[in-house]
Amino acid sequence: LALRGQALPRTRHDIYDQLVRVLLDVHPENRATAAGDTSPRFGDAWDATQRRATIARLAFAVREQTGGAGILLKEARGLLSGYLTSSSQGFEFTEVDALAAVNEILSVNAETQGLIVEKAAEEIGFVHSSFEEFLSAEHIGSWPFAEIEEFVRAHANEGRWRNVITNLIGQIQRPDEINRLVAIIETPEPDEMAR
Repeated sequence: LALRGQALPRTRHDIYDQLVRVLLDVHPENRATAAGDTSPRFGDAWDATQRRATIARLAFAVREQTGGAGILLKEARGLLSGYLTSSSQGFEFTEVDALAAVNEILSVNAETQGLIVEKAAEEIGFVHSSFEEFLSAEHIGSWPFAEIEEFVRAHANEGRWRNVITNLIGQIQRPDEINRLVAIIETPEPDEMAR
């Protein structure tokens, strides 16, 4: 960020937020310009907000299914296609547009973005678990607050979700919601109270 002439952020959340923005938006456009391309790296079918939400959904799936290891490319394609065509997400892409968008976001090379890497043959994951945890938290943060509370209640004691929940709390703006999540975390499990 300093090399790009940007002021360094003060919080962990702001650092990751800016790094994700650079990797998803700035880097691909700069690479396209440097290569002399006249067309953008990403198609017209979707914008930066939709790309970021899609990457965040992928991060959540990887964390949920494998705890940060990786996900089969075929599974990722199916998951993200369903996500983009879903009316509940508000995207409502056609299947053709969703597939084109998913292929763009899952292309693993230096020309597009640097968040997703090939972990093994036909398996992808995030370049570093900190990005996966940050984006997982961003995905969870898009849910209704009652679902966020339920998620925190169910996973607060699980190591795989610790940094995700920490990032989630860092992203929430309303103090009363932060206090409610902290209260959930601090409430002992029923089996702990019996001891």
